[in-house]
Amino acid sequence: MRRSTIAVLAAALSSLVLSGCSSSQLYFGATVPQVTGAWERSSAPQAKLVIDENGTFRATVWPVAVACEPGSAQTLDDLEGGDTRDLSGTWATFGEGAYQLEFLFDRHQCSGAGFEGFIWKRGDGQLDICVIISEAILPDDAKARNYLVLRKLPD
Repeated sequence: MRRSTIAVLAAALSSLVLSGCSSSQLYFGATVPQVTGAWERSSAPQAKLVIDENGTFRATVWPVAVACEPGSAQTLDDLEGGDTRDLSGTWATFGEGAYQLEFLFDRHQCSGAGFEGFIWKRGDGQLDICVIISEAILPDDAKARNYLVLRKLPD
């Protein structure tokens, strides 16, 4: 059973590396100090995500279509000119060697429960958080246009 789980995980991860966040790769083993701080998208909508060490986060100018209105957007083009909202909640990683973050909204902020982000490391060593725009898109099927990419800002 364990081998089949590992094989499925390996296949999913290799697919993410080959598609997803183009010129970067999944970053395993991110530490809390590496993940905490401010992250920002450089183009419209200029979403900003602040991740705190205490397990909370704040998202400003966050596209409503990402997590609040599941399925209403599939690509970055679908987000242009769309509604945004400021949100907050809690975050967690999925164990040691984590490359995935889970963000859960505080109650009653929007219809969605939250979103997941994948930690990627670019060729220059900088980290990105890549959020699949629609939960209807499986990681295996996601292309660069299906990700909202946030870059870590200097501390």
